[in-house]
Amino acid sequence: QKDNKEMIKHRRFQNDPELYPKLTTLLHLSGGQDSVYVAWRWLQDHPDEAILLHHINLVARGENRLVQENRAVRKALDYFQSKGLDNFVYYESDFSYGNLPRISIKDIQICTVFSSIILRTPSFRNIKTLLLSWHLNEVNAPGIDRGFRVKALLKAFEIEGIQLEFPIGEMTRRQMADDMPEDLLKLVHTCRKPDKRGACGKCKTCKEMKEAGIFRG
Repeated sequence: QKDNKEMIKHRRFQNDPELYPKLTTLLHLSGGQDSVYVAWRWLQDHPDEAILLHHINLVARGENRLVQENRAVRKALDYFQSKGLDNFVYYESDFSYGNLPRISIKDIQICTVFSSIILRTPSFRNIKTLLLSWHLNEVNAPGIDRGFRVKALLKAFEIEGIQLEFPIGEMTRRQMADDMPEDLLKLVHTCRKPDKRGACGKCKTCKEMKEAGIFRG
């Protein structure tokens, strides 16, 4: 809890008003390989546009990853800026599952609630694209099914005219690792249940990183 409070207390934003008219796209940046890769690739490929990068300080029972994810996001943002990739606006928000049963709500549903709030904000009215960073082995999985929960929630919140894109839907973790700079890959945090020694090596994402040959304990 102390680490969580300290991380939230020292929250950082990146808000250049001159970029607001150029905002076209929204991406939730977790600090993991998928979203960091998508952000890096987008920033390079769209120099004349701007993206809103949003991170959620997510407190989940049994998954003590808030501090590590926030730290990875900050390192990634610093990396982007060091390479001249500064065409982004950055915000952080907080959410805690509290005592809610963990299985009843998926992280993507929480992200979509925040997406709806963002997309209803007048300052961000030019955003028409939502990037969803699911890789090849998960984008069509039964629990994801190309964002069926996202589509349903956006409809419930009466959000219209938003295009969902899956920029890594045809890529594996290995392919992303081969494409992104090694010094950027070293900054990501993908483990869902880290301990004091680092990544657990047992959760779903750690197993995926092992299979791709890019696991770091």
